[in-house]
Amino acid sequence: MAEKFMDSKYTLFHAMKSVLIEFVPGSKVVPMMVTGTTDGRFLAAKGVRVYGFSPCIQEPDLPILELIHGDNERISLRNLRFGVAVLWELVSRFVA
Repeated sequence: MAEKFMDSKYTLFHAMKSVLIEFVPGSKVVPMMVTGTTDGRFLAAKGVRVYGFSPCIQEPDLPILELIHGDNERISLRNLRFGVAVLWELVSRFVA
């Protein structure tokens, strides 16, 4: 069942990929599993496609994957601004 939620034929997946490539040419959008849960599991159980999309740029001095849900969880201001800009563009296009 999980395969259909990650299927790249869906419009939202293509929109995410398109916007991200515009912000970071040459970037790749790939499925990734992060341990933990979200409320998205309740929506998925009802057949709603759920995507976790948190655009960020890997910074050498800030190991994002080690900080997710850690005691000192944080992102840089650069990544906050980047993520907001990417998500704003994605939502603006997708709902237009």
